[in-house]
Amino acid sequence: MLLFVSCRPPASAPSAPTNVVATYSTSQNVFQATWSAPASDGGSPVLGYSVACSSTGGAAVPAQYFPGAGTLSTEPGGLAGPFLPNVPYTCSVTASNALGNSPPSARSNEVSIPLPSAPTLVQFSTACICSDKGGVSWSSPVTTTSGVYEYQGDAKAPI
Repeated sequence: MLLFVSCRPPASAPSAPTNVVATYSTSQNVFQATWSAPASDGGSPVLGYSVACSSTGGAAVPAQYFPGAGTLSTEPGGLAGPFLPNVPYTCSVTASNALGNSPPSARSNEVSIPLPSAPTLVQFSTACICSDKGGVSWSSPVTTTSGVYEYQGDAKAPI
């Protein structure tokens, strides 16, 4: 009588995702990350991925979870901030299955959100000649980023 025994290693957490790439779309105002699935799911299906980004200065963006084994990008919505303009960020990705989390991937390339351009068509007008009050109007910048929350300016009376 011959008995064949097949041995399988016990299931474990997945290996780390690879090929993490960070991008910023100025036209869509979205910070994105993409990655490749881990080489091994550890014998248990991947349930989702966590993306964590930080700057070289230490400003971390809270990790965000993206469910689904086929999810290999933060599209369409992108990563929620706060991402500060003109600060370089890198991201890493971990995969999760029923048995745990992978080690973090290698860090992505550095990406910075550009500073917004200046507002255009700035105009000052007075309500009437006898008034010491006036109003300012402008058009939004051509380049905007998620960090624009207010506009500041100063006016000077002619000498």
